[in-house]
Amino acid sequence: MAEKTSKEKLVTANLPSLDDVVRCIFKVKEYEMDLYLLLLEHPSSDVQEIADFMDKDRSAVQRSIKILMNRGFVNREFKIKKSGGFKYIYISIPLEELKSRMRFELTIWSQRMNELIASFDKATHSNQKAMKK
Repeated sequence: MAEKTSKEKLVTANLPSLDDVVRCIFKVKEYEMDLYLLLLEHPSSDVQEIADFMDKDRSAVQRSIKILMNRGFVNREFKIKKSGGFKYIYISIPLEELKSRMRFELTIWSQRMNELIASFDKATHSNQKAMKK
């Protein structure tokens, strides 16, 4: 049987998951995406609860939360404990909001790539004229 061409491989390849696409667009690690998805399932969790769910060190969870907060994927809220004191709880942005942001980022990327491709046409045309002289 003949080897598939690159185009055939692309068309028949498995489609990427949400996790794959988000990691590609926003440059987050698999672990950070897992944390985002965990917070969708368990909103209003604190750092210790997240660490327990993920079986990870508390400091590693805190670093990942900070990255997700900087990307705008997770929000932090101040909560006063009934027993006194306070804690921070973390909530993921809704999945629909994330999808909307993905569409926006892809639109911007597509526009930039179209501009880049157009500049190749201009550069190639200019180079061909210069070579004919």
